[in-house]
Amino acid sequence: MLLDSGRPKEALEVLRQSGRAQRRVGRLEVLAETLRLQALAMRALGNTDEARHAVQLALAHAEKTRQVAAVFAAKETLTKIM
Repeated sequence: MLLDSGRPKEALEVLRQSGRAQRRVGRLEVLAETLRLQALAMRALGNTDEARHAVQLALAHAEKTRQVAAVFAAKETLTKIM
């Protein structure tokens, strides 16, 4: 929602906090999507290299956990960032 309303800096902070919490409590099934959204926020802030790295992490995690929809979404996001 913050990304859609043009507030990527705020979105990135919330997403980073969410990613840390997901790792801490073991909610790894949503981590790929969180990383992908972080990449979009980073791209909106002009941090293309960081965005590319975040979406590559998202893709790797989605592949590792066999999340087909998350793999597709990460690949689509990666093409937008490149």
